[in-house]
Amino acid sequence: MIPKKIHFCWLGNDPYPELIIRCIASWEKNLPDYEIVLWDRMKFDVNAVSWVKEALEHHKYAFACDYIRLHALYTEGGIYLDSDVEVLKNFDDLLGVKSFIGYESTGDVEPAIIGSEKGTEWIGRCFAYYERRNFIKLDGQLDTLPLPMVIGKVLGGDLPKEEPKEIVFSEKLELRIYPSEYFSPKKHYKKRIDVTSDTYAIHHFTAAWVNKKAFSYKCKRFVHAFLTALLGRRKHNKFVRLWRTIC
Repeated sequence: MIPKKIHFCWLGNDPYPELIIRCIASWEKNLPDYEIVLWDRMKFDVNAVSWVKEALEHHKYAFACDYIRLHALYTEGGIYLDSDVEVLKNFDDLLGVKSFIGYESTGDVEPAIIGSEKGTEWIGRCFAYYERRNFIKLDGQLDTLPLPMVIGKVLGGDLPKEEPKEIVFSEKLELRIYPSEYFSPKKHYKKRIDVTSDTYAIHHFTAAWVNKKAFSYKCKRFVHAFLTALLGRRKHNKFVRLWRTIC
């Protein structure tokens, strides 16, 4: 059973923005008997792990948190939440499994909300991906493969090929997998949130590591929005997965 413990990361020195304050307040309101554990520079020795140290040197906080969230879940168990996750209702009925995760509306796994017991095998496999790995590659480029892609790469065929239409359970991974409406009802490219009676939380996708003013980002967002409107969300996601395999 997953313990009643919420983990989150905050590695910067800035005060919490208004959205983060509101999200943390939603945890306290809807999860009153859960322990909330902050992973900051006092809780975690950021200089002890090359990946984390190098990511922080380049101010890539989200990639440092990718490692820390897996460390927290594997060593302590509980539920990891990104700081921009707003909780809408109690999580108690999610705890009776070894682990759970959801999908994003993009068709990728949603690591902003992960629950697991301590020592869960698939968490360990993903955690091991980062061991003795450098954020700065040999050619000087940064290893910015996001965690959804890392999880997909490590677990491969053990995960559904696309977002499931209903809750599924992987016996091999001991993992319950939820459709996007449960934890990620925000539609990236339509700027719309489709909350249903099944929605436990909303990941607001602040994506602080992304330069949203960059021309390339605006073009990418426009193309995805156009394809989603033209093909529908699921066909858009299939197209993106096909494009990744080609590229």
